[in-house]
Amino acid sequence: MTQRALSCWRRATLSALLAAAFCTALPAQAGDVTLDFDDVGYGFLGAGDSFDYMGLQLTATSGIGDAEQGDLVGAVFDGNDPAMCMRLSCPVDNHTPGYYAGLNDGALVISGPGAGLQVKSFDASFIGAFERNGMIEYYPEVAGLLEVRGFAADGSYQSERFVLKGPYPVGTDFYMAHFETSAAFASQNFTSIAFFAYSCDLDGNCAAFNDNSGQFALDNLQLGVSAVPEPSSGLMLLGGLGAIAAVRRRRSA
Repeated sequence: MTQRALSCWRRATLSALLAAAFCTALPAQAGDVTLDFDDVGYGFLGAGDSFDYMGLQLTATSGIGDAEQGDLVGAVFDGNDPAMCMRLSCPVDNHTPGYYAGLNDGALVISGPGAGLQVKSFDASFIGAFERNGMIEYYPEVAGLLEVRGFAADGSYQSERFVLKGPYPVGTDFYMAHFETSAAFASQNFTSIAFFAYSCDLDGNCAAFNDNSGQFALDNLQLGVSAVPEPSSGLMLLGGLGAIAAVRRRRSA
């Protein structure tokens, strides 16, 4: 592991999630739901761990190829308890106590049996390492990107990316920002949705699933839920995530 990631934990993989064929969550009710993570309990999540929330199934996973099931990839943090964040730079202004943290290149996948999901808006922030080699870690103006990837029943997907800013002034704290998806994206029905982060270096290069430094905070996620008659089996077709491992992009000016 690199020093920019949480120490003493191995990286996690997508394999546990891709092997899952069915959701076990109770069907979500049609309408809008907001996941604020305030009433699900706080703690850490290993690769393949999942929990039911608002009638949906949330699964923690990652795209690192040499990881093992159970490796640390996520958590639900209490923003009022700084000790939960340990030696990480977490957002300091979350408006509700609980939020989801994707750690060590971790991804969060949300699905629901017989439900179509639309992503409307959310709050998010980058999560960085507090120190590196005994020195306070500094981040570029764009610390990372958050990708929201929606999967259709036939395995195809659509994605949108959102800029996660670095601390400003330099060397201070990360803050949550509010994001809304485009009208075209928000109108799409997906059988499952994945959230994962790219980390960016000082040259503007951004990479996902690369060195455990892709980390993010997610809160107040507003989803639309509607009934989807097909497929009735609730199959999770999520093969597209692994394809972006080690992909790099240069941030435009």
